Amino acid sequence: MYKNIGIVRTICEIAIFAALGFVFDELQGILLKGVFVGGGSIGFAMIAVVIVAFRRGAIPGILTGLIMGLLDLSTGPYILSFWQVLLDYVFPYCFVATCAIVIPLFRNAETKKSKIWLLVLGVCIGGFAKFLSHYFSGLLFFTDQSGFAFNLNNTEPWLYSLIYNIAYMGPCIVLTAALAAAIEYRAPSLFEYQNKENEIIADKRIKALDYVLNPAALGVGIFGFVYYLLKYIYSYEGYTDSYNGNVVYGAEFNPDYLVLYVTGALLILFTVFHIIKTILKKPNYRLMIIACGSLALDNAIYGLAIAIKYYNVKYAKKLTIEEHNALLEPYWRWFFVGVIVAVLFAIIYVLIREKIKNEQEN
Repeated sequence: MYKNIGIVRTICEIAIFAALGFVFDELQGILLKGVFVGGGSIGFAMIAVVIVAFRRGAIPGILTGLIMGLLDLSTGPYILSFWQVLLDYVFPYCFVATCAIVIPLFRNAETKKSKIWLLVLGVCIGGFAKFLSHYFSGLLFFTDQSGFAFNLNNTEPWLYSLIYNIAYMGPCIVLTAALAAAIEYRAPSLFEYQNKENEIIADKRIKALDYVLNPAALGVGIFGFVYYLLKYIYSYEGYTDSYNGNVVYGAEFNPDYLVLYVTGALLILFTVFHIIKTILKKPNYRLMIIACGSLALDNAIYGLAIAIKYYNVKYAKKLTIEEHNALLEPYWRWFFVGVIVAVLFAIIYVLIREKIKNEQEN
């Protein structure tokens, strides 16, 4: 029983944090886009992998990074070769899970100050491993220095790749380390290792949720996955180019459809696990509510990120006020709907917790 609960919770956490990390990655891609035109951005998306690695271990952390990398690859890859794809898309976030090296020391640390410093060290190790992946990609496959907004006077490729990648990875490591330290200081339970004792959630059977929550979530998940996956596939726009005499393959997909069909796929995953647990008379309503609420929050953050991205587009494309508002309106609506749904699930979670607590006391 304990093992099954742990597996389900681990899968849910990997999916939730991978989705959240992908949304953060999309958000940070908006920043300094004109500077890092050859790829790379400043932000703290690495925190998703760090949290999972500290809570669940290195392998779940690697899986979280792998999902984030594959989602990033799905939005619009720039392909020179198989190895370049691995170094630029597949491996980088996986390597962030090397922060797990310090986990044994972190779990045995006796003071909060020691835990914070070990956490910062772990982020630096994971960030450096990610930097190395991008560095070798730049060294091996990108010798054209037009990918940086500043003139480096035909610097040697090894030095150019070092400067380019450290220019955004350095701030990423600092921001992620600062965020991790702040979380450990204010909410240390987020990095707490999840063992058998704190995995157990004894939920009472709430039949109304069996007949409402499971069918509704499954129906929405199936529709969202099938419908938006098809729209995502049909949004494909491919192109070929040349780079230093090599053929470059690229593709563009609509990232909005990607977020929606991934949300649908995760809803199906969570619901199927919960239906199985319900059939076995071991439902975990609170975990299901947390999963659904987290997906709603992910979508709210994504809607906000794209709204920010398009906020100043009227100046670049000389849109009228009406055209600009029409461009922004769907994403503001997306944001507010996500927030409302997340708050609704938070209220349901509190009501369920109080109901179970009262029944246990009686």
